[in-house]
Amino acid sequence: MNKKLLLLKKKNFKNVLFIMTLFFSITISSQTLPSDFWQCFEKITTISGLEEYYPDTNGETSTFNLMNHGIQIPSLENHSFQSNIAVNLLDKNSILNQNISEFFIIHEAKYLNNQAYFEVVFYYNFSGNYLHYKSVKINLTKSNGNWSIIDSTIE
Repeated sequence: MNKKLLLLKKKNFKNVLFIMTLFFSITISSQTLPSDFWQCFEKITTISGLEEYYPDTNGETSTFNLMNHGIQIPSLENHSFQSNIAVNLLDKNSILNQNISEFFIIHEAKYLNNQAYFEVVFYYNFSGNYLHYKSVKINLTKSNGNWSIIDSTIE
């Protein structure tokens, strides 16, 4: 009898934990708009420790490649960037098959209220190996509808 009661309690605990996790996920998702993600990404592209590895655009639009791999990346549909950039959102096979030599991968994007935390890797001179990269951890804050970088660490 005690074994059945213990199993029942364990099952109820798992159900409660699942519901709490689902509620937390929905709460976070409802507070984060696709435009928040893209505004943060746009700010990340301005980090001076990364800019030196970007291809020279001679004043033209800077096009960044972002590998859609690892996290859920929102659609670019109906989003306009404030600066002179464009983004190609590509899967891993496209990056490899098209011999793209510079691209970003976002490993983590977390939001809480008006704060965001990103972990990003920028690969440059990529030729099938992953030797040339810069890893960046970024904290951002949102004020008056605009995101800005609080601090960043490049490794």
